[in-house]
Amino acid sequence: MTADIYEEVHNVPFFFTNSNGEMSLSALLNSVLLVSENQLVKLNLDGESMLTNGFGWVVTQYHIDITKMPKINEQIKISTQAKSYNKFFCYRDFWIKDMDDNVLVKIESIFVLIDIKDRSIAKVKDEYMNKLGSEKVARPEKFPRLKKTDFKDNEQKIHIGYYNIDINQHVNNSYYFDWILDNMEMDFLKTHQVKTLDIKYEQELTYGDNPSSYMKLEDDISYHRIQNGDKNNMEAMIKWQ
Repeated sequence: MTADIYEEVHNVPFFFTNSNGEMSLSALLNSVLLVSENQLVKLNLDGESMLTNGFGWVVTQYHIDITKMPKINEQIKISTQAKSYNKFFCYRDFWIKDMDDNVLVKIESIFVLIDIKDRSIAKVKDEYMNKLGSEKVARPEKFPRLKKTDFKDNEQKIHIGYYNIDINQHVNNSYYFDWILDNMEMDFLKTHQVKTLDIKYEQELTYGDNPSSYMKLEDDISYHRIQNGDKNNMEAMIKWQ
């Protein structure tokens, strides 16, 4: 079985870009998730439909490879494939291409199904994944491992407001991308581009939490952590070029 590939053409608006005219990481993530949500809407598997059954889709990890970030007013093709799943994990890939089909960005992701009421991971239902044509596999796919860190460099306090919370009643994962980059100097960000990014969500953040973001830069690699109290909510590693 080969999972269906769903694709849309988008134009990069100016409000999705940074001072260099390149698409921001959070906007890029929101764009690819919009495309996957549009695919799920057609199958009654989108966030709102799932919520009526007491479930929600939650991402736990991304691996992102970037050749070139899309530019302001550029037309791009965004495609996605819910390629496989096992008892608890679903694996979905995304591609961003230019109009000549050159791959600009590839994203690999892991999603889980959560029970909204008790906030626990639920078993993936075959009936859901069969609609997407996903292949059932016995073993988990291998993703880069991110070690748990405890450094306290470059601390920034984070305020979580009402508009940070999504339909699954926790902080939308795209906000983390802005928060981890806020620790870095503007001059560095203007002269460097993300080559690869690995991010793992450990513990969800909700309204009322008071986390901090930490960052350590070593040559062309930055390490990031968001921590609430004594719990690590997120670990990330970025390789720059």
